[in-house]
Amino acid sequence: MAEIADILNEGAAMAAFMALDGHGAAIGCVEATLRQDDVNGCDTGPVLLIEGIMSAPTSAARVSRDA
Repeated sequence: MAEIADILNEGAAMAAFMALDGHGAAIGCVEATLRQDDVNGCDTGPVLLIEGIMSAPTSAARVSRDA
């Protein structure tokens, strides 16, 4: 959580998305920021960068397949 606070304090645009199962339980999420600084492998900006992706161990295959 400290990393998320650091990103927000830098003034970066941030989005987070949750994946829910058929019962409404959270089974995964992804965090992305719109980066204005240098991002490895990119010559232009801004760049949408995936900062983190997480899934419940029992749902990992389903989350990646349905994405």
